[in-house]
Amino acid sequence: MKKTTNKNSVIDTVIESAKTGDTGRITKWLDSNNDPNQYDKNGWTPLLWAYAEAI
Repeated sequence: MKKTTNKNSVIDTVIESAKTGDTGRITKWLDSNNDPNQYDKNGWTPLLWAYAEAI
């Protein structure tokens, strides 16, 4: 699977939502047909951040 990145701060906002458990914002972002495999400058996807915050 190819990693994709987003050059602007949108992915940072979604990752912050994942960190804080804002599922509504994440759901809206996914429903807008965004790529859930986008990663931040550290190589983390929103799913990885959500998991890391949960454990």
